[in-house]
Amino acid sequence: MFGDPTRWSDAAISVLVCDDSAVGRRQLTVALEAGERIEVVAEADGGEAALAEVVDSAPDVVWMGLGLPGLAGVRLIASIADLVPATRFVVMGGPDDDEARAR
Repeated sequence: MFGDPTRWSDAAISVLVCDDSAVGRRQLTVALEAGERIEVVAEADGGEAALAEVVDSAPDVVWMGLGLPGLAGVRLIASIADLVPATRFVVMGGPDDDEARAR
């Protein structure tokens, strides 16, 4: 797990980038891949696409926006965690997402 530094010392961290904006996905992918040990293994534009990509790629991290179309937010996180329990999440929210952040 992330708490064990030896697990990550030589391994690339695989990331699934989920954002409803193609430009946002591209910018985030470029920024993440600038890191030496980060590999974006898939991208998704919505919750259902994210679930399909998780099944195919089993990423270490899912980087997602709260405002994805379809299945999103806490429900999407729970669904992904059921499929790949070791996955960790980075969740982006906008200034109007107070309720979702609280959940």
